[in-house]
Amino acid sequence: MIKDYLHDLTSVEGVEGVVIIRKDNTVLDSWSAPNFNTNLFEDVSLHFHQIFELFDRDDLEYQENVVSYEKGQVYARNLPQFLLLIFARFKVDISALRLIVNVGLAELFDSKKMQKMLKKIPIGNHSVLKREFLDDVEQGYLAKISELKKF
Repeated sequence: MIKDYLHDLTSVEGVEGVVIIRKDNTVLDSWSAPNFNTNLFEDVSLHFHQIFELFDRDDLEYQENVVSYEKGQVYARNLPQFLLLIFARFKVDISALRLIVNVGLAELFDSKKMQKMLKKIPIGNHSVLKREFLDDVEQGYLAKISELKKF
């Protein structure tokens, strides 16, 4: 999928990795530059799942986020079926990445291959983050956030 519909991302100088990850944190497709640590994909995606889940719980409509890390920045786009992550150096212009993603995602969602894949993804909330996996401290923290939201 990345090589077919988001290939322009792979040709941008400074982009080191692109990954499409389902909501259950399984990798659908990925591309990385040589010598890039692909173990970051699933580790970092878990953090973005947490970020976007908090936004969803608070009814905030955030579709994208950019976070810096020691080697560059990570651009994340939250979509209903999956999460798109782009790992890039600091010198890469995020607005250019956003433009490439907007055009590529339109083509991707129109493709028959993607339509078949979307039919196979179960409907509903299959998030990797489930309340039963939270400990007492995390449950208390979420309760405090809910209380603050009432004000």
